[in-house]
Amino acid sequence: MFKSILLFLLLPILVIASEPSLEELLEQYDDNSDISEHISEIEELVDTPIYVDASNLEEIDKLICINQFQKDLLKDIIKESKFTKEYLLSTGRFKEYEIELLLLCVRLEEEQTDKTIINASYRGRYKNKLMQIRGYEPEENKGKAKYEGSKFNFYQKIHNSYIFDSSEVNIGIVTDKDAGENLAFDYYSLHASYEDDSYQIIAGDYYLKRGSGLILASGFAPRKSTEVISGIYSYDYSHRPYTSTLESRRMRGFSAKTNMLSNLLGIDLSLDIFYSNQAKSGNIKTDAEDNGYISSIYQSGFYRSDTELEKKDAFKETLAGGGFELDLNYVKLTGTALYVDYSLPLLSGSSSAFYGKYGLLNSLSLDAGKWDNLKFSSEFAADANNNTAFIFGAIGKSSIAQFAFNLRNYSKGFRSPFGNAFGEFSYPSNEKGIYVGVKTIRFYKTIISAYLDIFSSQDSTYYVPSQVKGYEYLGNLEYLLLRKNYLEFQFKCEKKTDYGKIGNREFKEFYDARKSKYKMQYKGEYKFAACNLRLKTGLQYSALQIPENTSSGFGYYISTKLDTDFGLDLGISFTEFDTDDYDSAIWFYEYAIPGYSNILALYLKGYRVSTFIAYNLNSFTLSARFTYLEKPDEKTLSSGWDETFSPIDKRIYLQLDWKL
Repeated sequence: MFKSILLFLLLPILVIASEPSLEELLEQYDDNSDISEHISEIEELVDTPIYVDASNLEEIDKLICINQFQKDLLKDIIKESKFTKEYLLSTGRFKEYEIELLLLCVRLEEEQTDKTIINASYRGRYKNKLMQIRGYEPEENKGKAKYEGSKFNFYQKIHNSYIFDSSEVNIGIVTDKDAGENLAFDYYSLHASYEDDSYQIIAGDYYLKRGSGLILASGFAPRKSTEVISGIYSYDYSHRPYTSTLESRRMRGFSAKTNMLSNLLGIDLSLDIFYSNQAKSGNIKTDAEDNGYISSIYQSGFYRSDTELEKKDAFKETLAGGGFELDLNYVKLTGTALYVDYSLPLLSGSSSAFYGKYGLLNSLSLDAGKWDNLKFSSEFAADANNNTAFIFGAIGKSSIAQFAFNLRNYSKGFRSPFGNAFGEFSYPSNEKGIYVGVKTIRFYKTIISAYLDIFSSQDSTYYVPSQVKGYEYLGNLEYLLLRKNYLEFQFKCEKKTDYGKIGNREFKEFYDARKSKYKMQYKGEYKFAACNLRLKTGLQYSALQIPENTSSGFGYYISTKLDTDFGLDLGISFTEFDTDDYDSAIWFYEYAIPGYSNILALYLKGYRVSTFIAYNLNSFTLSARFTYLEKPDEKTLSSGWDETFSPIDKRIYLQLDWKL
């Protein structure tokens, strides 16, 4: 395998001058950033750009691809009428792919000649696994397969928006049939929304974001990454239509928000109310007295077998609440109340689930985000059983660097079913920690980023029957070779308490697990007279150290894409990897097809090939991708009912996009 590295070392470096597509820009982000979790929101911004001038610069805050300091700088640049790619590059505060993404999402108000805009779009995506899988083959004793439906997955999304003067109407529908399910579409989501200067109303499916996210947040929490500033300072007061296929985070009913009292009372005050009622999936059990209760909420969304179908729509969830945002110029104060009621008591051991039958969660948030060089936000929350959580995040800047600081303390029993916030563990519960990060501006063609996070659990965790203590630090250096040609070097180390068997010992014990990861990556693009050729390559090395055992992994990839002048795009990528186990896996990010991405954990020994083709014709785009993964030393892949009968994984993606 390692002889193949010669191919990587012989790659030349050339200057590029081309206009990449959205998917190519998203692939420029680091594979451990959270940009992939916001693809749908970014696509909507590209389809319906933000039109701004000096009078409505607050619209810039809707952007999710840059941090708050970059948003403030962008506002100043627009005020000074310097919103050009060349000027943004000259500031040293933006990477080139960030600028190109901004140019897709932001338009100057003077460019909007028609105040009435109608947008309509359709997306249909077909996915299928082209190999034998255990769950789809007839069982010997039963004569039928475990999974009720076929292997193909079919996703559809319809979105229409109407913008006239200062008002906007949106209507959307999403359907999804997962592999193994036997219905034409097992999941659906729909919404209709209206927004003007005074009101925002959503009917149907929606989600809410409040403060720093302890009570109400989107489905994904900010996480540690090379973007060491983004997500540390976090504040929001918004509601949005829900277009995801993850049913467990959805609210279904109505949400309304208004600021009409501002003029009457002479203060900048917004109020909101919301209501949701829907069936949810879970496991129902009975206690010794034959009383029913919910033992766990089913979150995977798969309904392929009799066992999974028994969990579907097993109980009712009712939500109601409201809140306020008081803007005192340099400080914002937000209050939120969420009442939760289930048809049966919820007695789950999961830290992400509510505990009890009904109760009230509430929080108070403070945001100081209007100062130039320092911004901070904090939130204090209490759940229905009076367990508390607190988070504080701050970012600052100097002439040469930006800084971030986070302090968090989540009590062991804190349960917030719709909350998500920054931390080491999956949900804001049973944790305390302190985080510091720094990121320089580009100087001498170099950007340096680093963070240190020191954390511990309040008590034992699900996997470790004692307090978990640890730390994690990262250093990242990005060097600009030539325009759009980067070299990146990264080192990441994590050490924390673990529990398990060491070596050949027969009993479990506590130990400190240490994991180190080294990464070198080159990103570059090439342009020829009749077409654009883009190239991305990278190397990764990871190492895991625990007592009496060390595992490591190595991998590299080469990815190319060819854009022609007659609407045909072609792409191919090759990845080879060799690791000792899953813990030393090599991780890669792939924008598989418009609107859909893969974060790949490649482990053991093997290789993967992925080919892509797309054809653009007026308002239609037809895309296709085929992937082939093989681990020659293995007999099967995956496990359980998803186990294959060979060491080969083959998948196909077909997609049709139409935009008006």
